[in-house]
Amino acid sequence: MRRGVISARYHNSATDQAFMALALVGISVPNFLAGLLLILCFSVWLGWFPVAGYSPLEYGLAQDARSLVLPAFALGVVQSALNRADRASSMLDVLSGAVHLGRPGQGLGERAVIYKHALKNAMIPTVTISASASRC
Repeated sequence: MRRGVISARYHNSATDQAFMALALVGISVPNFLAGLLLILCFSVWLGWFPVAGYSPLEYGLAQDARSLVLPAFALGVVQSALNRADRASSMLDVLSGAVHLGRPGQGLGERAVIYKHALKNAMIPTVTISASASRC
């Protein structure tokens, strides 16, 4: 949520360009390649997570959780990058609307306009996309 708001607040700045580049990398890298790179880095080189396999519940729930971290992270990278791009574009649309342009004239500061009024309207497409992606 925060990166999309920052990106919309500082549109076309260096911060926005850096977040957009990270989102573009996240969208462009296929899930299988992200999984292989995570296995190579965190399992082979660092040894923090198991490379593959399954451990029965007799060894504890922590072992099962350790074997699920890398696949969950590899699948979540693409979805979070898509959500970030969607949040930034919907926030830009809402902030450029006529309703929110008049809010500073009512005595509200920029933070109040963004976080109390505009964010509610900007989150509608993000929640819809996230809910439909989780049903797949």
